[in-house]
Amino acid sequence: MPDLSQQGRRPAAGSGRLEVAEVPVPEPGAGEVLVRVRACGICGTDPKIAAHYHSDCHHVFCAD
Repeated sequence: MPDLSQQGRRPAAGSGRLEVAEVPVPEPGAGEVLVRVRACGICGTDPKIAAHYHSDCHHVFCAD
């Protein structure tokens, strides 16, 4: 498994922007699993959330 992965994230609350950053692949803890994401989409409510909150959404994805 690679050491880095790409993550879509919002740089600041209310910016309405989305950026892609390279981040370390997390180590799963006890009772957790690590999945490889093949594709990720943006939910229709994400732009509304981005307008008000600093939050990374990762709930629309396809994994191996």
